[in-house]
Amino acid sequence: TQDIETPSPVTYDSFTQFKAITLIAETTIGCVDSSVLAVELYASPSVDLNVETNEQCLENNLFKTNNTVTIPNGTVSSNVIWGDGSSNLDTSNAEHSYTTYGDYDVRLIAQSDKGCLKEDTVPIRVNPMPEAQIGVNDSVQCLEGNEFIWEDQSSVAEGTFESEWKHRNDTYTEDFSFSQDAAGEYTVNLQVTSDKGCLSSIVKTVEVLEMPEAIIVSDTKGQCLNGNTFNVNGQIDGKGQPYKQFWYVKEALVDQAENVKFTFEQDGLY
Repeated sequence: TQDIETPSPVTYDSFTQFKAITLIAETTIGCVDSSVLAVELYASPSVDLNVETNEQCLENNLFKTNNTVTIPNGTVSSNVIWGDGSSNLDTSNAEHSYTTYGDYDVRLIAQSDKGCLKEDTVPIRVNPMPEAQIGVNDSVQCLEGNEFIWEDQSSVAEGTFESEWKHRNDTYTEDFSFSQDAAGEYTVNLQVTSDKGCLSSIVKTVEVLEMPEAIIVSDTKGQCLNGNTFNVNGQIDGKGQPYKQFWYVKEALVDQAENVKFTFEQDGLY
């Protein structure tokens, strides 16, 4: 009961379908009148949002929910809002994959046929993937003097990461190098794991080329100075690789043809 001169709002703590509000007016000489207003209270939905795993790596992430939406009277509709502009009308077993890492608020919103709303929110986290990147000084080298120097160029948008190199049966946790004693292709694997357990890997293949074989064929190895002409031919095995040939006399480049002639103006050993 309230004094009409100083009324205040009334809030009901529990759902009852109908409530009656009565206004009684009484004059100073005892004349009384009253008015009754019947008000209806609508039931609000009850919602329970459950996300199976609320923190995942970006790669192959799939967030699944197992939700409950009920109402004691009337009907109710609901919607799961994922926080990235996507939503699901099937709220009982909604699922979603994110394309960008970050923090999101997943919301389950229920609305009754009378317009009553209820919401439940669960924060989730999508962790960034580390980006595995390999640097090598030269991926194709000749057999003679080859040395492959490997550099970890990986990164991650947030947090830290650890790296593990694998080459043949060897494992390294830091940058390394190797040389090969035979021609062929060799692979190196780099696996990068973030502090959140997200894993990326990359494989790099390098090649060691066989050394070409060069043989000089000459019609003669000794001639008199007067009128000398040496006819020489280069026989080169490029080991399946394209090649060029260069003729040198006393470390000076003199020709690049396949068959050449040399004439010397002074006697001596060349």
